[in-house]
Amino acid sequence: MSASAPELRGRREAGVDPCVPERPARDLQASVAAGKPLPVSFVVGAHPVDQFAATMRLPVDELGLVAVLRDAPLPVVKCVTNDIRVPADAEWVLEGYFDARGHVEPKAPMASSRLLRRAQRNPVFH
Repeated sequence: MSASAPELRGRREAGVDPCVPERPARDLQASVAAGKPLPVSFVVGAHPVDQFAATMRLPVDELGLVAVLRDAPLPVVKCVTNDIRVPADAEWVLEGYFDARGHVEPKAPMASSRLLRRAQRNPVFH
């Protein structure tokens, strides 16, 4: 899942504007419908091709796609607080979850977004 920079809302919360393809959007909708939080891990400082793979809208395993694009086996590790696998060579990983309430927090206003679109709501990342 690709996302824009988080909007910090405190020491342990951020609003995130996910630029989500269909599968992650369905995962978030399903977790909201079940009233459960959605585990999420944001990889920071990974190989440049990883971001490219994360934004592609292909119905394939993202880690497998990363390995193909890197033209090398992809070492992965399991996150500490959830079962998500991430590239082992990432500089750091933010682990947490999207709130079970879904898209509830108003997005911070920006000049361009204020003029171009209606008020948007984002999920809260804990």
